[in-house]
Amino acid sequence: MEADKHETLIGTVGWGLLVGGVIAWDVFANETLSSAYDRYMEQPIKRVIAIGAVAITGAHLLNLTPPKFDPIQRAGDYVYDRWIK
Repeated sequence: MEADKHETLIGTVGWGLLVGGVIAWDVFANETLSSAYDRYMEQPIKRVIAIGAVAITGAHLLNLTPPKFDPIQRAGDYVYDRWIK
């Protein structure tokens, strides 16, 4: 039971840090992430990259992509195997 509580806490902390990071970026950066996305949408190549990045991130967060095809999961596995393990 303790592992479940710990995992829940870790996930909640992760979401909090993610939201806090976006808020901090919006407060302190010269350009918000939303403004950068809007700017990318004005150019055809950057539009494809931006939509692809949002689609990949959304599919990852919603667990729609099997782990072996998920670029975010694969990148995390690579970093872990290469530098942490």
